[in-house]
Amino acid sequence: MPEHQLCILLVEDEEAHAELVRRAFEPRGDAVRLAVVTTLAEARACLDTQSARPDLIIADWRLPDGEGLDLLSGKGDSPGVPTVIMTSYGNERIAVEAMKAGAIDYIVKSETTLLDMPHIAERAIRQYQLLAERARMENVLRESEGKFRSFIEQSSEGVALLDEQGNVIEWNLAQANIWGVGWEQVEGKPFWEVQFSVTVPERKTPERFEYYRTIILDALRTGQSPIFNRPIEAEICQPNGERRFIEQTIFPIATNNGYRIGSVTRDVSQRWRAEEALKHAHSELVEAYDATIEGWSRAMDLRDSQTTGHSMRVAEMTVRLGRALGISEDKLVHVWRGALLHDMGKMAIPDHILQKPSILTDAEWQVMRRHPEYAREMLLPIRYLGEALEVPIYHHERWDGTGYPRGLKGEEIPVGARIFAVVDVWDALTSERPYRKKWRPEDATEYLRANRGKQFDPQIVDAFLKLLGSEWRLD
Repeated sequence: MPEHQLCILLVEDEEAHAELVRRAFEPRGDAVRLAVVTTLAEARACLDTQSARPDLIIADWRLPDGEGLDLLSGKGDSPGVPTVIMTSYGNERIAVEAMKAGAIDYIVKSETTLLDMPHIAERAIRQYQLLAERARMENVLRESEGKFRSFIEQSSEGVALLDEQGNVIEWNLAQANIWGVGWEQVEGKPFWEVQFSVTVPERKTPERFEYYRTIILDALRTGQSPIFNRPIEAEICQPNGERRFIEQTIFPIATNNGYRIGSVTRDVSQRWRAEEALKHAHSELVEAYDATIEGWSRAMDLRDSQTTGHSMRVAEMTVRLGRALGISEDKLVHVWRGALLHDMGKMAIPDHILQKPSILTDAEWQVMRRHPEYAREMLLPIRYLGEALEVPIYHHERWDGTGYPRGLKGEEIPVGARIFAVVDVWDALTSERPYRKKWRPEDATEYLRANRGKQFDPQIVDAFLKLLGSEWRLD
């Protein structure tokens, strides 16, 4: 076991979300110990055990027996552990309430944020440590100016202190190394001028200078500032041209004459570059996965020469319709993948049925109607496609409940499948098939209108016809 193992308590009652977080931490090995509980009561039981006290709590906003906010410092019986609150339905009010209650961070759950949880956790712990350091610095200041100066010089982090006018009166060696500007160059100068001097060249504008000046002067006057509550990340440029990435916390210090300002700066260049490299690698992996999916889609279309290009065409049309309906881009990525793979289950259908040039018999239809279940069996083991499965499995369900394979009705049918169903039928009707001629666009449109509220979600039909306009294929 590592000497400094990070202990995290995850309070999450949705197994799918908890599994994504587990997978995200797996590469960290023994460096992280993740405990998962599903209720507020179980979380409190863990917190009552001193040997199991975590370094960080990640808690869902809504739990079966209460709210994750009840685990925050100062609420209930909590011993005060830094806490990240997460929710599936985020809004500004909830975010403000969480931060006011003492949450160290607040995130909206998605596949991306849950898989990025190790970085979110590290950032939250660093932020908590910075806030603790800020509190410690303020205590030291109150006790003794001399002790504070000693602390500044010995600190491994960049520390600066401003007087009541915003001029630099302390600037330790670590600060000089990070910013590339020594004490002799900053002594007595307004801090906003020093801050502006290390701004990256392309951002050195009068507006940027005035922004720094206003922030500092308003803080000195009121003791308040929008950047005081949490560290900010920024890119700076040393005089020798070397660029670095920093985390900076700026905070007011009350004095008999008003306010002073303290600043703590940490060089996070190495971590930032590592995170950028990881993001790039993740992006390349996603591109490779999606290229594989497109390859599968083309292979399915090639098996039936009469449907060449169908999967890519309906996938693109589905995404356009989804945007028109206000579906989020994160959701549409999964809908697009599902649309490309909507007929994956037909790989298990015999050629003599799939490629039959005439109408299928009842027995043959029974075989054909199993392709959504075949798709589920083929794709379910692929975790990457988990949220995309609703289209391959449910695109033959009907609004009135007479569809297959489950007989779902109305909004029981996942929205991605409802959107795709309209596009899929339109494309099928207006395309040539071995057993019939393609329909005129006017006839296909009338079919959609006639079946709104029966086969299709009425609102989606209306949105599709509005989007369609005079461009019959949305080209």
